[in-house]
Amino acid sequence: MEDGSRSEASGTIDRDYPAALEPMMEPPPAIGARERRIHARAHDHWQSLLRGRAFPSIAELDGAWLRGFAPHALLIELSGTKPSIAFIGETLRDEAGLGAEGRLALADMPEGSLLSHLATRYPQVLARRAPIDFEAELAGDHGDILLYRGILLPFSSNGRDIDHIYGLLSWKLLTPEALPADIVTAMNGLFGDRPAFPFALCESPWKMAHA
Repeated sequence: MEDGSRSEASGTIDRDYPAALEPMMEPPPAIGARERRIHARAHDHWQSLLRGRAFPSIAELDGAWLRGFAPHALLIELSGTKPSIAFIGETLRDEAGLGAEGRLALADMPEGSLLSHLATRYPQVLARRAPIDFEAELAGDHGDILLYRGILLPFSSNGRDIDHIYGLLSWKLLTPEALPADIVTAMNGLFGDRPAFPFALCESPWKMAHA
């Protein structure tokens, strides 16, 4: 799947759209206000844990408060030789086609899954030493466009080094009928003689467990 995205941290926005869609994709499709509120609440909670420190302690990650986010949450652990995912929510597991496996290496996430795209983003948290908030769209082989939004929040065991990252992901499927005609034309051009939208897809609501 092709990935066009923007990320927001420290006032910066990065965009990388497929060339054929670049003229039509400014700004990216709007992410639902409900999901923005959910991610804002997670960020506000993270800030409330700082108390003058560079990062909240991983020991203060409140399981009871986070329970409502759990299906769409993940916890990346960076303390080993390679990053691993200590927790993956059920809905994220389903999207990636994962079973009940235990701890998994981040690099081993199924290709094309949202988790695999997330694996390319966590280094931004380490580089900026701050949370990142991003929106992106994935264009599939059959014309389906998946819009997703995520936030990654750094935690530390010693107050100095980021050794855990808590993340939330929400997404929805965009129907071909909902796309402007110029984007449909551009998408069809990416696939030559084969229409990008051979059939109508049912629009899904934003997949997020917590209102």
